[in-house]
Amino acid sequence: MANVSDVMALASLGNDDLGEDDIEANVVLVQNYTDLASGSTVERGEFILPADSYRDPKALDWILAPKRGEDSTLDLFNDLVSAEFMARRDMPKPSTIELALLNSAYDRSGPNSGLDERIDMDDPTVEENLRLMREFYGEERMGKMTPEEFYLNYKKFCSGLVF
Repeated sequence: MANVSDVMALASLGNDDLGEDDIEANVVLVQNYTDLASGSTVERGEFILPADSYRDPKALDWILAPKRGEDSTLDLFNDLVSAEFMARRDMPKPSTIELALLNSAYDRSGPNSGLDERIDMDDPTVEENLRLMREFYGEERMGKMTPEEFYLNYKKFCSGLVF
């Protein structure tokens, strides 16, 4: 167990060159943490956060970011990120059937995809999804997406796989 101000990422281990975009493991540095097995304080440790582990992107970005030691807003921002994480954690989760339906809609691509059909028909839900997506990602981040990233993120967003 560690204070978030004592945690930061050292390196990202990705296979983008092998087609595994946005699936990275992280080497994480943790200082002054408590080893729960022994109860002792450990000065420094490096750990690998596996690529397939559960991730809350907002919380993970904060945890892995380097923090300045004497920043007066550090604790306030940590409380905000923690409260948002707890709110998302406590939200109702989809049932197994609902999750299967979400994943099946996400996994379909090409001309038979429901999302693609709505895009092709200029369905009004597309504009609403884009508006909500802009609120979620922000204009700057969306502007930096390649067309492939944008399409993949649109499908994820519409399928409810982005939290």
